[in-house]
Amino acid sequence: MRSQRSIIVLVALVWGLVFGHVVYADTAKEYYRSGLHYGEIGRFSDAIAALTKAIAIDPTYARAYNNRGVVYYKQGDMTHAIFDFAEAIEIDHRYADPYCNLGLAYVKQGDLELAIANFSNAIELNPAFAKAYASRAAAYLMIKEYDKAWVDVHKAEELKHVFSSVFLEDLKKASGRDKNEK
Repeated sequence: MRSQRSIIVLVALVWGLVFGHVVYADTAKEYYRSGLHYGEIGRFSDAIAALTKAIAIDPTYARAYNNRGVVYYKQGDMTHAIFDFAEAIEIDHRYADPYCNLGLAYVKQGDLELAIANFSNAIELNPAFAKAYASRAAAYLMIKEYDKAWVDVHKAEELKHVFSSVFLEDLKKASGRDKNEK
């Protein structure tokens, strides 16, 4: 009888993990991981709920704030995304990811100068952050700072970032020069 009950509990747990109907978590880290999983599969409201629970358990969990901000960003909610990225930075000002993500949110809002400042902060904290260089290059293109855009393109590519051919062609046309010209 006891082994039968154990099998039923095990099946219920597996069912919950596979189909996501039940989340069994007790720690901030477990809720954080659930939130990441839900975010990856597009279940944004579940991701926000799990990450919010992680933050409730550990209000100093900068990564949970950052990743909840990413989910809000994916939903197009820049107000909440910006708040969460700023909270992550407030908690850990040496954590580069929320600076880059905050920059992306400011691009969405059209504040390119503030976006560039945040991408630059991310790069200062992590000089090997290819996404920050690539994002700053795109922002420089938008404000017609073509030489600076090319510098960041070269640095991002040096760090193994692959730009779309459309982006590179747009920069080439806008700047009147080829990628290989320095």
